[in-house]
Amino acid sequence: MRLFIAVNFDEKTLNNIYKEVNSLKDQSLKGRFVHKEHIHLTIKFLGDVLDEKVKEIQKMIFNTHFDPFEIAISGLGVFHNKHGDIYWLGVKENEDLSRLYNDIHYRLKQMDLKVQERDYTPHITLGRNVVLRDKLEKIDFTDFSYMVEQISLFKSFNDENRLIHEVIAESKRDKTFRAKK
Repeated sequence: MRLFIAVNFDEKTLNNIYKEVNSLKDQSLKGRFVHKEHIHLTIKFLGDVLDEKVKEIQKMIFNTHFDPFEIAISGLGVFHNKHGDIYWLGVKENEDLSRLYNDIHYRLKQMDLKVQERDYTPHITLGRNVVLRDKLEKIDFTDFSYMVEQISLFKSFNDENRLIHEVIAESKRDKTFRAKK
């Protein structure tokens, strides 16, 4: 099962971010642009995980307790790639987010899961394999903040050539946890 851990956004935030997706799309020759329902802030990508490990990861998510914290979403960034660039919105450096990432990373390693050892660059992907028409015109983006109150465990799969992200566990700050089958 292909899994990742992420912050899900509320509808207002999704709408704000999706405006940026559309603005980028309007200035591009081609690209694979993120659908509104797939917008999220990845904390940890796990990749393909054996079924017997999924319950253990769900339990870890249930037992992830943290005080709510605010993140600042700020500015457009790009990861260059020979097939087309990946455009994203940045998240300003945040001690609470880094602490949450490090805690999850450590606990996943304790489960003997393969976890990538690289620096965490928090970002919200807007589009992949993007080729711009011309130099990117200004995207009118106003920085905003978002209160992180929960994290979610997603499974990702294709259904009739359509990518689906489904929440299979989540942790909420009020200590009420639930799993989805």
